[in-house]
Amino acid sequence: MKKLLLLGLFAFTIGCSSDDPSEDTTSAPAAMELDAVGTLSEQTAEEAKKTIYGKWDLSSSSSSSRVSCKFVYVEFLSESYIMTLDVNGEMQQFAGRFNVTENALGKVEKVELMLLNPETDLEFKVATITNMIVVKSGEALNASFNVVLSLPAADFASCNEALSGDVSAEKEKPMAESSDATSNHAKFVGTWEWVTVTHSKKSSYSLNDELNQICMNYSQTSTVAADGTVVYSEGEEELDPDCTPASKIYLTVSTYGTYAIMYVNADDVILRAEVGTWSWADSSQAKIIIPDGDEENSSDELTLVSVSSTEFVIDSEDEDGVTRLTAKKLSN
Repeated sequence: MKKLLLLGLFAFTIGCSSDDPSEDTTSAPAAMELDAVGTLSEQTAEEAKKTIYGKWDLSSSSSSSRVSCKFVYVEFLSESYIMTLDVNGEMQQFAGRFNVTENALGKVEKVELMLLNPETDLEFKVATITNMIVVKSGEALNASFNVVLSLPAADFASCNEALSGDVSAEKEKPMAESSDATSNHAKFVGTWEWVTVTHSKKSSYSLNDELNQICMNYSQTSTVAADGTVVYSEGEEELDPDCTPASKIYLTVSTYGTYAIMYVNADDVILRAEVGTWSWADSSQAKIIIPDGDEENSSDELTLVSVSSTEFVIDSEDEDGVTRLTAKKLSN
């Protein structure tokens, strides 16, 4: 998540809080419940979204001990999901929107997890969840449901076969900062749309540069040193003329310590998605720590310049200067 969350992960329908994100005159989006319970087949779609919301640990599921493909977790956000599988020891992550289908009586029939096929630009279903029940036992929230995986057979046939069936999961605890409803944490958690991007040393840099990221090709040159060693260096960035840039970028920040950056088209269909983890540097909740997935024991630090119920401003500084991102809040 370098370049200020600017590495560019939901096709969803959500209401915006204000046309001018700098004005904090509207009420904040309603906070999502963290301890909702119930039987999905007895709930409406909106009720079900509250029940499934959160990060569900699937590692102890009876299904996860079979073969070389195991469930790790699935997290449901306001209108999207993140699902992680352990495939032969490697973490495979899937992120996209989910559909909650109601029957003729207005009650939930199933939850479908969707993903975009980059070759066809069409969404397809990767999992179907039915018969989900969430109950509270002491301080723990537990879920049981049936899942049918339909991941691309060429790469995940064994997962589809081994992991489909009845599954149980325990809801993970939210971050400790979640208890204060008036904190920066409470304001920061939610789904945001990027509004402006500027750079301290690049006057022409803008949001369009980030929207184009999914279409950039990066060339690389190589030279052979005197000792025969091949030295690689980065070349120029080139925009693929056959690629359509993203129309918008969404950022969803989870109170369970995950984030998702999504590049979407004009129809809010995800074109590219990236998932990572985040935490606060200290109790002041003014610095955000993003682990660097490319380097062990390395992380990036972002400065939360300001945050309200409708807008945030974040700075990211490196040797090239300061990148500033402004975003408006869409939902909690």
